[in-house]
Amino acid sequence: MTRARLGALFFVCVLPNVLGPSLAGAQVDREVDRAFLFLIPGVSFSEMLASPDVASLATAGGAALLVPQGGLVADGLGSVPAGVRVQELVGDLDAAAAAIRRTISELAGERVLVAVASTTLSPAMRDHKDEVHPVVLTSGPASELFPDVAQPRALTSDSTRRSGVVSDLDVLATLAAAVGSPEPDAGTIIRATDDPAPYELYERYLAQRRLSVPFGVAVVAYLCVVGAVAIAFTLLGGAAPPLVRRAAGWGCLSVATLSTGMLAAGHLPELTYAVAVPMVAIVTVFGTMAFSPLERRDITLVPAGIGAAVVAFFAVEAILGWRGMVTPLLGASQLDGARFFGLPNVAVGLLVGAGLWVAQRLPTGGGFALLCGIGL
Repeated sequence: MTRARLGALFFVCVLPNVLGPSLAGAQVDREVDRAFLFLIPGVSFSEMLASPDVASLATAGGAALLVPQGGLVADGLGSVPAGVRVQELVGDLDAAAAAIRRTISELAGERVLVAVASTTLSPAMRDHKDEVHPVVLTSGPASELFPDVAQPRALTSDSTRRSGVVSDLDVLATLAAAVGSPEPDAGTIIRATDDPAPYELYERYLAQRRLSVPFGVAVVAYLCVVGAVAIAFTLLGGAAPPLVRRAAGWGCLSVATLSTGMLAAGHLPELTYAVAVPMVAIVTVFGTMAFSPLERRDITLVPAGIGAAVVAFFAVEAILGWRGMVTPLLGASQLDGARFFGLPNVAVGLLVGAGLWVAQRLPTGGGFALLCGIGL
């Protein structure tokens, strides 16, 4: 493999993981007189932003989906930096929001940082498989934190590199910076963006949660059938009819394109059965059979062609900042696994397997370099 090709391989496989998407935004003000963390239990993102007072705070600062990473959500109040005033507001959301407004309004002339979050799940959230939490964060003069026009913006951080998504570790790091405490080893400072609050991402996440289990069950059933048939025909050898053996072989090859289609579904404009099922079926069937003409030249070119297409998909996905991995139907959403860039474990086997299909047709040096690049 030439140096130019090796350089291109490094650019495609490595740099997107290192750099990731970049989001500009205003840093949270670190020079504040007081910092507050208000916790409202059992409130979803949509419920939190439905409160006019909280939405007003999100206009002055921003709102985000709060993904648990073993910080605030897991450890509770013990992780909150000293110097941060913590209030747990139990009861009606509107009453809690009004209490927050009263508390901040009494601090006229002071600069404050306010974080409002929910770190527990309500029964309704569990029923809807909603396992992310809401957070609203803003800072500045207390008299300016409740603007009249509520057009909530999105928050982000260098931990997630996603507009509208932060980690609970980021909340702890931001609170620590505000009160001058040593910043924790994990988590980065939250900042506001110019993007709108992630209402659409939240709805898409819920849709992905609804569809991923039925899709997963269907795929497992398909794999079991195809695998059982392939094993049976392997044991039978030439006793099985040729046409049936060919169908079983194509079924085995289709597993790669089926999995790729379920990952690519993360780019669909909406996640519904009416859109997702035809798309995955088309990618599976046509993505597999498109390489059938190669069979006339060499049967091993067919898996190599399919593998090359799968590797190319991952290369494009990397260049695009792994957007499809936020809500894939194959599972391992970034909002579930808190792996905000790069490959989730569920996709590693697919990529490595596809790379092996390609490498078996390359010279030894080229195949080795390809697998090293895929590993990186």
